[in-house]
Amino acid sequence: MKNLDDDPSVVVSKSGTQYRIRAAVSDDSDEVARLAGEVFGEVVGEKVGAAIHDVGKATGILGAPRERSIHAKYWLAIDSSDRPVGMIGLYSPRWIGRQVLYLGWYAVLPELQGQGIGRALFKYARSVGEKMGARSIMVETSLDPIKTVRFYESEGFEEIAQIPDYWEDGSTLLLMRHAL
Repeated sequence: MKNLDDDPSVVVSKSGTQYRIRAAVSDDSDEVARLAGEVFGEVVGEKVGAAIHDVGKATGILGAPRERSIHAKYWLAIDSSDRPVGMIGLYSPRWIGRQVLYLGWYAVLPELQGQGIGRALFKYARSVGEKMGARSIMVETSLDPIKTVRFYESEGFEEIAQIPDYWEDGSTLLLMRHAL
């Protein structure tokens, strides 16, 4: 994927299709729920849609009170019809501060994965983190599917810790860090 005219918000996929990256707004909640539902399942899709709906309101990420999440921002990769095809978020929990950011929901429609859209979204979010003065970006993910872990490694993330049986018996949380 390459930038078009040095504008980091306009990208061209490997197939030549042009996408634009823009901030998510409350009106995007239904389309974001659809996107997240296709990637993570319907229940998660509804939660993510609700989080986008609350952007800029009195709640933080996933409806948490502001005192628990002081900064949450999402961006969408959209096609020519303004349909979200990918998304990424950054947030900073109050107990950590803005030097360490976490990736929020991060996804690309399955049929468009491997086209460079996810890399462009991460590059965009990373530049925002750098401008904020953050020292690192953390991500909590699962060991399954391994292609997700390999993707994060290819973007410079390193494993920090594994927590077994985190979500349920047999599922492991993988904590990874990307230094800025």
